[in-house]
Amino acid sequence: MIDPTVVALAGALRLAQPTAIDLRQTECIADAVYHESRGEPLAAQIAVASVVVNRGRPCVVVSARGQFAYRRRVDRRHHDVAAWRQSAEVALLVQSGAVRAIPATHFHDTTVAPAWAARMTYVGRAGGMEFWRAS
Repeated sequence: MIDPTVVALAGALRLAQPTAIDLRQTECIADAVYHESRGEPLAAQIAVASVVVNRGRPCVVVSARGQFAYRRRVDRRHHDVAAWRQSAEVALLVQSGAVRAIPATHFHDTTVAPAWAARMTYVGRAGGMEFWRAS
């Protein structure tokens, strides 16, 4: 089920002044949101999209070797249509600036404690994910 907040925000964006959006980049952001945070609360999905946007050109960021675990999987299709739609809407909202991005550049699942986190500044937690930025 699509979060009603996303539907309302996306509707508001459509009514706002049009902005130049690169839809290929939006798709790359959405792909990361879908595979990394589908099933997480909306705040976590927005935060994952923020990380991708904050790190530079989304398609370059998500395809960089070793950056996103889901990229190592053989099957990266979007089987859950509703979750894919929401991921695309979240990506569009963050990329367009309609939803303010959080200042994070990294994230991980709370079940792990990556070594790189010791060199980062903690930004916060959303759902089962923690978010960080360079110190």
